Amino acid sequence: MNLMLKANPNPNPKDDAKKTRTVDLGDGSSVIYVPRFLAYDVAWEFFNYLDNHIPWTRPTLRVFGRSCT
Repeated sequence: MNLMLKANPNPNPKDDAKKTRTVDLGDGSSVIYVPRFLAYDVAWEFFNYLDNHIPWTRPTLRVFGRSCT
């Protein structure tokens, strides 16, 4: 699987109404949302790769003596 990103500036030419959005997270941080940055199949390839190759963990946290997941 090739993980090189190839950005498509206009993946859906009929959908010009959707523009990028910037969300301010505070403290100088922000997120830039780009609709349809990746094609549908490429996005699922990335998802499947991450799902199968990253050892995701969910630690048990203790808050005031109680376990939380």
